[in-house]
Amino acid sequence: MIVCLAVLMASSILGYLQFGRDVEVCSSNPKIFSNGSLEEISIIANKLYIFDQEKFAECLLKRCADNSFREVRFSYDLSGYPKEMHITVYMNWTAWRWKRAAFEICYSSPEDDQYNMVENPEMFKIEIQ
Repeated sequence: MIVCLAVLMASSILGYLQFGRDVEVCSSNPKIFSNGSLEEISIIANKLYIFDQEKFAECLLKRCADNSFREVRFSYDLSGYPKEMHITVYMNWTAWRWKRAAFEICYSSPEDDQYNMVENPEMFKIEIQ
């Protein structure tokens, strides 16, 4: 009985640590140039492990385009949507304090500067490093 209770409690804690918390933006640094803008973001994933980095990156980019993060609001009305985004992903706050990034996402258009991430997502590519 005690073993079953311990297993149930451990699985509940691990489930919460992996699936029970939302990502958080810990810093945002917009850079505006004459030909467009660059957005640099640091994200706390609040996960134990990210199984599919590309799917996670697509989800983050959709949230950036929708401006749906709780901690930050991007001002796309001033300079439009960014032409390039760099997102540094940290697994938790401790990793962020120690500057131990899990991976980095670069979302950019290899083509002309006239495209943006919302109206022309097919012109952009995701690079995970």
